[in-house]
Amino acid sequence: MLVRGLQAVGSFVGLAPADENDLVKRVIAVGGQTVECQTEDGGLTVDGQALVEPYIDRELPGNDSPCQGFDFGPLVVPEGNLWVMGDNRARSKDSRFHTDDEYQGTVPAGNVVGKVAAIVFPPSRWGVVSAIDPQS
Repeated sequence: MLVRGLQAVGSFVGLAPADENDLVKRVIAVGGQTVECQTEDGGLTVDGQALVEPYIDRELPGNDSPCQGFDFGPLVVPEGNLWVMGDNRARSKDSRFHTDDEYQGTVPAGNVVGKVAAIVFPPSRWGVVSAIDPQS
């Protein structure tokens, strides 16, 4: 009972996941946009424009190539849905891995529960998360 109470408090303040199905991903494209990643053509693009992604740590193993070995698209994101990808692309099971499902890897916008504002764990990475528009 004590553990469950601590989990509920941690979840409320953002220190613990509400459940194990909550994932943190970055929105790459929204409904109506075309997303594609082709290593030969320069990497990840939305509506034909290359993305600026300073949040990806290119020194992590596997994150050094544009598509991290997962070429895909072009895919048009359905209206009301989002194309999401993790910042550690080499280890993220994101939209790229679900292109054969009913939503073609996209996530209904109504499934989003919030926006990341800070990193609190591990303590060595504490800090505010700035909102970066990769399409700018």
